Amino acid sequence: LSCHAHQRSAAAQRWDCDVIPVLVHPYMAYICLSQQGQYCTDPPPIKCSCSCRGVLKQVTAVYMDHKDSFHSVLDLKSDHFSLDLEYIKLQICPCAPAPLQLVQRGLFPCSPVYPALAVSLEMLEFVSTLFLHLAPNETAWSDALTTFLARQGHVFEAQDSL
Repeated sequence: LSCHAHQRSAAAQRWDCDVIPVLVHPYMAYICLSQQGQYCTDPPPIKCSCSCRGVLKQVTAVYMDHKDSFHSVLDLKSDHFSLDLEYIKLQICPCAPAPLQLVQRGLFPCSPVYPALAVSLEMLEFVSTLFLHLAPNETAWSDALTTFLARQGHVFEAQDSL
């Protein structure tokens, strides 16, 4: 296996065995509260039982229609939808891992140990629902992929066959 393939395999193993099982109960608790209209964006700190000092980490949180955010990232010319950023500081240690603290806030981490980015559970639910109801459109997908890769510096010389 290549170094990259080994790293991907190790990351998948960490998510599957270490992170996801610890997040199930906090996720279910968050879902229960949110269905009752209660949201906990600033939960009480987890009591640390180890003697380590931990690591202070800033995480960028991406929300959909978040009232307390600092920066509005995207305005779709509508009063109904916007993407917002918030910068959260976490004290991370073995007793209080970042993924656990983020899920308690209604966020899902983009990395299993020291995430720099987290996305709101509501946004993930929206995207999941969107892709379930999206009509397959190979042309739109291909155009989006080509544009994305072109911005990354990849050039395609193939022309439209129509």
